[in-house]
Amino acid sequence: MAGIGYQLILAAHAHIDMNWMWSFNETVAATLATFRSMLNIMDQYPEFKFSQSQGAVYRIVEEYDPDMMEEIKKRIAQGRWEVTASAWVETDKNMPGGESLLRHIQYTKEYM
Repeated sequence: MAGIGYQLILAAHAHIDMNWMWSFNETVAATLATFRSMLNIMDQYPEFKFSQSQGAVYRIVEEYDPDMMEEIKKRIAQGRWEVTASAWVETDKNMPGGESLLRHIQYTKEYM
């Protein structure tokens, strides 16, 4: 089938389990280390793009490393870091009910 080609599009994403089997301080450390790695990769590879889908991790960076948050904002403006947050944390369908899910969405929308 001459002339048929494919384009592969890969999107980087980090699923950070918030406080799952570890302390909040470990969650903060994992978040900051993951985001630093993504920013370093962006420095090395100009075509690299990243997306993150939890509002809570942005709040962590804002509070614990404001300089990193400024770097992330620059990457967002460049179109290389995509904020895809719709819930405060990844829900994994473990929510106890619809009201809880709606609150996650509401709080994230208000924060973002």
